[in-house]
Amino acid sequence: MSEFISDLKKEKNEFKITITFDDGYKDNLLYALPILEKLNVPASIYISTNFLKEEVNLWWIELMETIRNNSKISFKFENKYFDLNLNNNNKKLLAYSSLREIFLNLKIDKQNELLEIITKKKQRKNYSDICLNKKELKILDNHELITIGSHSHNHLNFKILKTEEIKFEVNKSLKILEDLLDHKIEHFCYPYGGQEQASDREFKIIKELNFSSAVTGRVYPINKCNLFSLPRIYVGKNICDKTLMNHTSGFYNLANKFI
Repeated sequence: MSEFISDLKKEKNEFKITITFDDGYKDNLLYALPILEKLNVPASIYISTNFLKEEVNLWWIELMETIRNNSKISFKFENKYFDLNLNNNNKKLLAYSSLREIFLNLKIDKQNELLEIITKKKQRKNYSDICLNKKELKILDNHELITIGSHSHNHLNFKILKTEEIKFEVNKSLKILEDLLDHKIEHFCYPYGGQEQASDREFKIIKELNFSSAVTGRVYPINKCNLFSLPRIYVGKNICDKTLMNHTSGFYNLANKFI
């Protein structure tokens, strides 16, 4: 990432990409790293430091599991009634998408309240077994191909937070990472990172916290952004070679203008 930023500053006209991973899942170490080593390709991993705890609650995974395991969900939240039919896969995906939008605009206490209502369970599931622990993070950080960045502490939507709350989230993450890894963390990734989760105010805050760069989840030509709103192109499990070529050719940027 540092080399990528250096080339952007020099306005080099050479085609380059940089690979990034978000959150801090254990598969970054178990599956991604061996592939990166085989191909000698560097990558950055942005860590949500709350993932490093022994008890890790991930509302998006618990929500998806609850939807997957039920044919219907009915509940009331903040004076609004929900009656969701989940009798096929499309309806499950639509339900998850609509509920996710609600969760994205809630702070932690309200997220937990809503999850308790939906699951009808007070005890949250612990997903620490799929997240990197401190020892594993050190292994990655010591690897010559890996750059560790911050992804905040609690992985919250910055748009709904006050400025001081954002600074708390970032500074807590920095303290945990820098104390653990014993070096400065230079790069940041906005949680979720879409237009509804990060824009000018958030870009300015991160810049003032002395990072070298920050990446979003948004898509646009890289020459039309600053170092604290770098665009990224999502590569998921359903993307084939042809699609990836379209992404990196610039077609993805063009198509997103009309979406």
